[in-house]
Amino acid sequence: MPKKVIKSKPKKLRIQKKSSRFNTFAIIAVAAILASLFLLQIYRSLSSPLQIAEITNSSGTVNLALNPAKTSLAINEETQVTLTYDVLPGDGMSSIKAELTFDPTLIAISNIVIDDKFPTQLASKKVTDNKITFTFGVGAPEEPDFVSTLATGQGTLATFKAKALKAGSATFAISASTLTLTKNGGNNNSLREISNATVAVTN
Repeated sequence: MPKKVIKSKPKKLRIQKKSSRFNTFAIIAVAAILASLFLLQIYRSLSSPLQIAEITNSSGTVNLALNPAKTSLAINEETQVTLTYDVLPGDGMSSIKAELTFDPTLIAISNIVIDDKFPTQLASKKVTDNKITFTFGVGAPEEPDFVSTLATGQGTLATFKAKALKAGSATFAISASTLTLTKNGGNNNSLREISNATVAVTN
């Protein structure tokens, strides 16, 4: 009488199935880790303070600063605030689109004067709510002597009067909307660094 042969499943098949399950678990684990890292990165980016108002551009060539003649005022007293430029060697500024901010509850602005170096008006001088805005340039690019008219080195861009209305700490700031164009920068903003100013108003 022939012996009955009981066939068992090949060990190789069982090993392959175990290996397949292990690979599936490994893929799921890796995906979960990557997802966690991605969410952690998003959380960190959202919880970090956004420095939107800071203007620091290492490739820029123009530094702007606000300089009040007096840093302390009595109520109803006035001071002149000067907006100055400092263009790095090898470049020249052709125009500026300025937006300066202040606290209108503490300060009243008047008598905005653009320096003669920038005779071309592209947008008029305005004081609206808490902003001073204007756009001026040195001249038209098609002019034969355009390059020689570019603003180089250090100089004054504009001045304005600031009158103290009530006690407090009044800050004059160059906003992130300010744009400077230069010979080397083309249509890119060449603003590098800014310096703001604060005036103390006392009774």
